[in-house]
Amino acid sequence: MIERNIQDLYNAALGFLKTGEESVKNAIANMERVFEELKAKGASDKSEQVIRGREMIRDLSIKLEEAREYVNKLGASK
Repeated sequence: MIERNIQDLYNAALGFLKTGEESVKNAIANMERVFEELKAKGASDKSEQVIRGREMIRDLSIKLEEAREYVNKLGASK
């Protein structure tokens, strides 16, 4: 009888973990789908403000890369 209860608890725990795993996988898939939809919607925006924002992001990315290279050179010269 005790062995049966332990087996039932074990099976229930496995079922709980499997259900949780499936729920997490579904949630991730949904988030990825929504992200792709939002990304496509944003990419289709060609307004002047959005274009300026993209240019600012590009410029910031370039400046960050230049700063990283400068810091690497400083570290290499030691």
